[in-house]
Amino acid sequence: MLRQQASLPRLQALLEWLIAQRLRTADASGLAHAIDNTLKRWRAQICYVDSGIWPIDNNMVENAIRPITLGRRNWLFTD
Repeated sequence: MLRQQASLPRLQALLEWLIAQRLRTADASGLAHAIDNTLKRWRAQICYVDSGIWPIDNNMVENAIRPITLGRRNWLFTD
């Protein structure tokens, strides 16, 4: 599978880099919180590597809800 050949080594390198950066980051910082959240959800974030049916990103969903979100802001003060 192409995803496992191309993406998995890069994701493993990213995981190692995140762990190394977390060890160098102060516990109370925003960066530490972001790294902790990423590491906590790591398995869910890389699940697209195991199956070809999962998309790499969620651009289709974001594009589908964008008109609703923009409209909600624009329609707030209309009568």
